Amino acid sequence: MPNELQLKIEDFLLKNGKEGKVTDLIPLTGGASAETWKFTFISNKKTEQLILRKGSGKKSPLAVLKSEEAVVQQKVKSSGAPVPEIVAISSDDKDLGDAYLMNLIPGESIARKILRDSKFSEARQKLAFQCGEALAKIHSVNTNDFSRVPKKPIREELERLYSTYKSFNQPLPVFEYAFKWLNNQDFTARKDALVHGDFRLGNLMID
Repeated sequence: MPNELQLKIEDFLLKNGKEGKVTDLIPLTGGASAETWKFTFISNKKTEQLILRKGSGKKSPLAVLKSEEAVVQQKVKSSGAPVPEIVAISSDDKDLGDAYLMNLIPGESIARKILRDSKFSEARQKLAFQCGEALAKIHSVNTNDFSRVPKKPIREELERLYSTYKSFNQPLPVFEYAFKWLNNQDFTARKDALVHGDFRLGNLMID
């Protein structure tokens, strides 16, 4: 599989104007719905560390296709949010299927290390502000640009999230307070906004 995938990535990059060799292709995560691979791309111009994000091609009620995710990520980057640069997008089975390539961002994503290790002490001082700043930029993106991103009624989504939370049978005061606060809000005068959906340390790269 890695050798076959390596050749497919090289062919796909060539179609996108980047001729070179793929080496050190390593799976980072894999499952029924998505795969993530890390690799080195060597061309005459430079050596790059890239990431392949590959989906199953099947749409889920809770997620968009990887090719659609990449388009959203490009729009979010244009708003100034700190996200990786998209290198190429595939939606054709003749290429990489439902997938995209992006630049690798160095850093740490393991929460316990970020919260405890002394090497991240300076980063911790700035992290809350930087997270808020990144979220504000994500929320500022024009939602009219995303015809395929699911738009869900707020109350319906709150009920779904609360049911999911209750199904774990692990009551936590912070979530109880958050849901109570949200239920007391009047959302009728608010505009639609793009939200991350899974904003947590495990999905951030901290250096």
